Amino acid sequence: KNISVIVAQDTQNILIFASKVKVYQVFINLITNAIDSFEHAPEREKKNISISVTSESGQIVIVVNDNGAGIPKENLNRIFVRSFTTKKTGLGIGLMHTKQLVQRDLLGKIKVRSEIGVGTEFKIYI
Repeated sequence: KNISVIVAQDTQNILIFASKVKVYQVFINLITNAIDSFEHAPEREKKNISISVTSESGQIVIVVNDNGAGIPKENLNRIFVRSFTTKKTGLGIGLMHTKQLVQRDLLGKIKVRSEIGVGTEFKIYI
């Protein structure tokens, strides 16, 4: 799909004591949504997804960022609600499940920032 994925880690040893499967589910859902965001995005010379892992004030910070379509402001408060979707084939459980995994299993929090036509950033603090 002509999408570049850039992964950056600014610390050598980051350990997360959690189920590998659950961490994997968080990443897969956020990356899949980032890929899907290009379907309705303005035509771009470069489609980028960046993933970074850093340490900040004693927390691990994971950022998944894309330059896709962006999320309308009116939907930002609804994206983590069960059954909310804008996809034709979506069930509306992916981001709800991601938030539950981050909060319940990783004891963290997730934030989202988005702008139409610019892209979306999900930030996870563990």
